[in-house]
Amino acid sequence: MSEKRSFPPADIPKKPGRASRAIPLGSALALGQAACNDKASSQTEPAATKPKNSDQPVQPWSFSNPDFFKTFPNGAFSEEEKQRRTERLPHGETVFHDIGLTFYRVERGDTRAKITQKLAQYPDYQYLLGQTEKLKSFNIPDASLREGMNIPIPIPNHDRELPDSLFATFADAAIEDLLGHPDYGPFVRAIIQKCGKKELVAAMVAIAKQESGGQPLGQFELHRWEPRYKVFSFSLFHILMTDHGLLARKKLNLTEGQLYHPKNAAKLFLGFLIEKTRSHAAWLQSQHAHNRHINETAAEPKDFFPLVDHHLISFTRFYNGSAWHRINPRYPSNLERYHQQAWQMLNPGTPLPQIKSNEQPKVARAPSILHTPHVHPHIRYHQKGHRGGKRH
Repeated sequence: MSEKRSFPPADIPKKPGRASRAIPLGSALALGQAACNDKASSQTEPAATKPKNSDQPVQPWSFSNPDFFKTFPNGAFSEEEKQRRTERLPHGETVFHDIGLTFYRVERGDTRAKITQKLAQYPDYQYLLGQTEKLKSFNIPDASLREGMNIPIPIPNHDRELPDSLFATFADAAIEDLLGHPDYGPFVRAIIQKCGKKELVAAMVAIAKQESGGQPLGQFELHRWEPRYKVFSFSLFHILMTDHGLLARKKLNLTEGQLYHPKNAAKLFLGFLIEKTRSHAAWLQSQHAHNRHINETAAEPKDFFPLVDHHLISFTRFYNGSAWHRINPRYPSNLERYHQQAWQMLNPGTPLPQIKSNEQPKVARAPSILHTPHVHPHIRYHQKGHRGGKRH
């Protein structure tokens, strides 16, 4: 740690500079197919090397980085790996290189402006000077900064964006992977048996689109500070890294940085959905055991699909809390529109799937969930997750 150097070990990708550019759609689709193949992309692991000199080229951020698909037990790096990924910059700043994401260690007296200025001394972080909009840059308030905490460094805007069609490719691959998961596999299989894989993919595209406020996927930063819980949420779905979201990440053996990959984001969403419904079912069972009558039925993940009609309301309540009427009353209608678009993208000219006539709505009750301020009048942002058993 005492040795100062201007570049991390060669097998640890560093934040790209302006030289990196968005991937063209045709190339992106081909890249998506390659990146979705875990076995092919994770067979080789670069050996650790000595730090390179600062004049060596920076490895660009890329969906095809095989490190996104490595397995880290319980979603954590070993102590040796943590030390290897920790870097001391020439002017004394400390950063930690996760996969696809770098964290800055907050120092005494830091503010967002000071952090930006410190990092902008280095060519590979100068893009931060031009990313000043809150949801595209550091989005943690100065008052929440604490010495020693690690905060994500925003990645360049153009490196986050991807078309709906490419995300659908990644979501499809995530579903295939999870079918083999010892815990989550049966739940995912039940969803597919009920509504088909294409409907599940369309629903995931729609939900991710809603989380982007209807803007292109990845338009905003893939992390967000959640003040009520004093932690960050991650991925295209902005899943809170506490309770159900944190548990799902650990069971999937993913680090926080790995959640930046759309395929892993899709896995996390399904894991979160399963963990939260399971937690709610356990809470209902405990209430019934104490002879407390609750007028609702425990929902399983499959009960929200197909994402049409009254399922839109059930999912909105489940995902955003019972205060959704007040916080974002247009959520279901927006979700319906994005779902229709995603379905037609995947199934041109085919009618939307319908809910079976004998299927009764199930109430998926969730507590009121704090929402984060919206910077555009047509976009609202919410936290996902609540304390197990805590009701509002």
